[in-house]
Amino acid sequence: MQVEGDEQKLRALRTLRWEASGYQIAVDQSVRPEGPYFTAFESISAIHDLTGNRYRSTTEFALYPVFKSTTATVFAGIVVMNITGGRSIAGTSQQAELIR
Repeated sequence: MQVEGDEQKLRALRTLRWEASGYQIAVDQSVRPEGPYFTAFESISAIHDLTGNRYRSTTEFALYPVFKSTTATVFAGIVVMNITGGRSIAGTSQQAELIR
């Protein structure tokens, strides 16, 4: 506990929020060794309301220019709700429309 700070300060926290993001280059998924490569991006954001017993997490995932989705999880007391939205595109003309 001393490394993290005073125990009383930690116990006094009411809300925690954290965010993370990253990407992955799928070199092994390319038809040619020189590319182009698929690149996937992911962002996560979470909020914990410790006093209200609530939680919200949002994850955004994109595999450009083919796919993008957002998933949210909301927890309040004993109620949990998952919301997922996204588009999956196949075909050159549809990919061009998604990029616009």
